Amino acid sequence: MKKIQVYLRSDGFRNTLSFMIRSIVSLFYKNSETVFLELPVVTLKETTKDTSIEFNFLEDINMLPGRFDRLQLLNVRDWYSRGSHCLVGMQKGEFISFAWSHVGAYKIHEGLTFILPENSGWVGPLFVDCHHRSKGINKQQVVKLLRESHFEYAYTSVGSWNIPSLRALRRIGFAEIGRIREITIFGWRIYVATKGEKLSEFLREI
Repeated sequence: MKKIQVYLRSDGFRNTLSFMIRSIVSLFYKNSETVFLELPVVTLKETTKDTSIEFNFLEDINMLPGRFDRLQLLNVRDWYSRGSHCLVGMQKGEFISFAWSHVGAYKIHEGLTFILPENSGWVGPLFVDCHHRSKGINKQQVVKLLRESHFEYAYTSVGSWNIPSLRALRRIGFAEIGRIREITIFGWRIYVATKGEKLSEFLREI
């Protein structure tokens, strides 16, 4: 119930209803496709900056804002212990966005992990409050996150249905390297690479 309340506040009624329906249906059947993207950071494209938004890194778990409850749904304690970083966006004293970066490895789905090469990082999860979307904030926070990193390459993934996020990432230079389809029937799960041989270099079933 708490998770639903958090989603209602941060994503709005329509998105929350869609999330609930997908979650219930996925208990019995799931057929979803994930798009994987890569960016040589040297080719990162700048984006329009909204100077009213202040971005700051939260260096440890004690700095996490208690009133930004969407962050509390994530596995932040484990991420910090593994050297991950969190960038948050604020506007007029309100927390409106966050972006995470990870090194070493990142768990994509249950049982599927993306192994990161040396000098590279994973970007995500990414989040912008529903009242502040379609304003370029997601692109702005990813650019800020990567400009402050020491990554040579950045990787991320997006559900193939999430066209706005895919479009935003491509505009700042990310390019698709492959797709994975997850099929689950009554708890029995398989992963099928639907596009991109390069993915086999990174993905491990763990």
